[in-house]
Amino acid sequence: MHDAMTFCVRAGLDPDELEAWVAAGWLRPSAGEGSVHFTEADVARALLVHDLRRHIGVNDPGVDVILDLIDQVHGLRAALQDVSTTVSMQSETVRMRLVVDARTLPPGRPVRR
Repeated sequence: MHDAMTFCVRAGLDPDELEAWVAAGWLRPSAGEGSVHFTEADVARALLVHDLRRHIGVNDPGVDVILDLIDQVHGLRAALQDVSTTVSMQSETVRMRLVVDARTLPPGRPVRR
């Protein structure tokens, strides 16, 4: 965990940029005991925003979209991991039935039962 000043140095931000990026929702520090803290993931996210804006030329609305998509991918990966863990805890019979059912689904089409 990093305090705001350490984070600014690590992420190459000045305090005003940090404040603007937090206000824009691009960074989401955790709060505790009257101060905010940033993780290594926050540092990586800030460096990504730097690359998008400064090196690739993405505008602020584009950064919003890209970060939203990245967050969705991370959420989907977490959900898929949860499903995988749940399936692995099932009996062999149930797991095999799920494999057979999954292979009979039309691609990209949800099935309602």
